[in-house]
Amino acid sequence: MKGQQQNRKRPISRSFFLWLLLIFLIGFIVTAGFTWTLQSYLARKNARELLLVSLEDMEERLRQGDTAVTEVTHNWHVGINGYFLLADREGKLVSDPQGNEGKDLSFTGLQFNPQTQAEKTVFRAEVYGKRCSCAYTLWEGDYVLALMPELGLYMQRDNSVLMMGVMEINVFIALILVIYFLIRKEIIRSIDHVNGSLARITQGQLEEVVEERRYAEFSSLSDGINTTVDTLKRYIAEAAGRIDAELAFARTIQKSALPSVFPPFPDRKDFQLFATM
Repeated sequence: MKGQQQNRKRPISRSFFLWLLLIFLIGFIVTAGFTWTLQSYLARKNARELLLVSLEDMEERLRQGDTAVTEVTHNWHVGINGYFLLADREGKLVSDPQGNEGKDLSFTGLQFNPQTQAEKTVFRAEVYGKRCSCAYTLWEGDYVLALMPELGLYMQRDNSVLMMGVMEINVFIALILVIYFLIRKEIIRSIDHVNGSLARITQGQLEEVVEERRYAEFSSLSDGINTTVDTLKRYIAEAAGRIDAELAFARTIQKSALPSVFPPFPDRKDFQLFATM
């Protein structure tokens, strides 16, 4: 039963691998969370700057007469996936890339209150079923709205987290292989050498000397085992010496109990006396 329990014990290389895996998972979660948060912040910041710059650029174009009011949404975009909407004071669409001119602005799903929502400040709303970052400005009584779908907004963030995850997994695989072979070469082999010497010592080969000197820890362990074996041999020699002395003393006592003068009765010829031990 004891031998079976010893066989079920995990080797040091496996324990080290499990601890390394745990550390990697914690590090991966922390770095992924940090990257996700940072990229989300940068994406929102870039979107806010792009929305405001786009509104200012559109104002300049309208002011210079480069763009007709009704063509605002058809010829210009906000970034790659963003677009403009134009609505009058009554909330009717004047220009819409979806072609819904004349309909209420609420038809797009966009809900905002100019009384509470300041001009040229970014807010979030759902437009045509997509979550968007939005900002607006007033131009000659009309609302010029710049919108950017968040799906495209966070695409770079998602790609960054994915690339980071792939890189970390590759680095982890390479790292775990290197560390595993280093442990096998530098640690496990030294432990096997020490265990081999201990096995021979337990079999009675007390002349075995442990000579694992690759590292200070194993050198100290070898010295401790050798000192223990030397002490054991000294105790065995002393015990053997005491046993020999006790046997000699017992032999002397037994010998003194036997007659030492022969013949013990020289005047008697009718019998003879012998003794042996």
